[in-house]
Amino acid sequence: MTKSARVLMAVLLLTTGVTAAWGIRGTAIGDPMFVDLQAAFTAASNAQIRYLAFAQKADQEGYGEVASLFRAAARSEQIQAGNYAGFLKKIGASVDPELDEPVVKSTSDNLERSIKAEAHERERLYPQFIQRAQAHGDLVAVKAFDNTVKAANEHHRLFAEAFRNLEKLSGTSRKTFYVCAECGLTSSTLDFESCPCCFDASKKFIEVN
Repeated sequence: MTKSARVLMAVLLLTTGVTAAWGIRGTAIGDPMFVDLQAAFTAASNAQIRYLAFAQKADQEGYGEVASLFRAAARSEQIQAGNYAGFLKKIGASVDPELDEPVVKSTSDNLERSIKAEAHERERLYPQFIQRAQAHGDLVAVKAFDNTVKAANEHHRLFAEAFRNLEKLSGTSRKTFYVCAECGLTSSTLDFESCPCCFDASKKFIEVN
């Protein structure tokens, strides 16, 4: 793990208190539910680091609004990772994920790869987790996984929109995005009274630019 990754993980582990009190019904270290929770935690942790690296590259290439979007997505992933860390801590599991060094290319390539990654999460990875959590009878875990799918849907839409309009976004200044502090849903506007995903009040949205 690189020094930058270790610093990011230290920040993450200091912000995992939002859902640390959540319980996982009958989950024990080593069972399928634990494996899925650990995979979700690792995926979100790596996505956070990857999107921060992509934001830095977008800034370097003069895509200020895209850099803001990547930072907002990174904050979303950090919140989701914190939620899954809360689950893992509850059952006495380690919260030290296996982190990968992000591969950074051009902003166009980074957006295209991000679109594919979010599509994989919403269409393949998390639907499997939801199915197993439903079979396990844990509606809390089902809700957490479903929130991640909804966040991935919005990330996919925002990344795809930025990819289609990338030429127009060259030289743009930073833009403010809003990230739900509870579930990580990312929005370009704040025109609702409660989060459309987890229904928490909109005042709990974090501004990221």
